[in-house]
Parts: sequence; structure tokens; C-alpha cells
Amino acid sequence: MEKLFLFLIEKGGPFGLILLAMMILVAFGLWLRQRNLLSLGDKTRVVNRDELSQINRRLGDIDGSLRVVDKRLTEVEHDIETRPSRKEFHDLEKGFVRLETGFLSVAREVKQTRASVSRIEDHMYAVAEQSAKGR
Repeated sequence: MEKLFLFLIEKGGPFGLILLAMMILVAFGLWLRQRNLLSLGDKTRVVNRDELSQINRRLGDIDGSLRVVDKRLTEVEHDIETRPSRKEFHDLEKGFVRLETGFLSVAREVKQTRASVSRIEDHMYAVAEQSAKGR
């Protein structure tokens, strides 16, 4: 074997050296394959079917959770989009202030009207009493 290596190096030059390296790699690969340290085809030794089904179930659970979170996020986004803006809140507040001012004005007028009606009623009672005494 040693003679073969020397022959490849002396006669083959760089090509012989590359060929020698490839032969060593192939021999090492076959040795690894024999010891079951190198698996090229059968991947069931990496993850067995039970573990794979558990992983698939867990992925299904994660997918369901993500769908719930996505639905909630969509609802929150819709809620944010439909809420009034700062300007709309400010306009509503100004409208409420105007309404409050109008109600206070009406309340003052009702109070004044009530006082006027009370004075007229008092005057009418007084006139009625005088006319009842004068008869």
C-alpha cells in the first residue's frame, strides 16, 4: 500500500496527491458508515416516528395559538382604527361645553320666568282678596 502511495505522489504529481486524498476520504467514509456514524439514506435513526408525531402535535398547538393571537391582534387593530381621533374628541368636548352653556342659559331663564310668574300670581291673589273683601 505504501508503494502505491509513493507511486501516486512521484508519478502523478498534484493530480496523484488529489487522488490519494480522495481515496483516504472514501476509506474514512466507509469506515464511518460501517460503525453507523454516517447515515446517508435512512433518517429514522435521527428522529423516530413517535418523537416526530409529538413534534407535529406541538406544531399544531403552536399554530392554533398563533391563530388565536392573530385574531385578537386583528380585533385590537380594528378597535384602534374605529376609535375617534384626538381632534374628534376635542370637537366632542367643545360640543359638550356649548350644550352645557346652553342648558345653563335656559336654566337661568326658567328661574327668572318662575320668579316673574310667582310675582304675578302673588299680585293676582292680593287683588282677588281685596275684591272679595270689598263685596
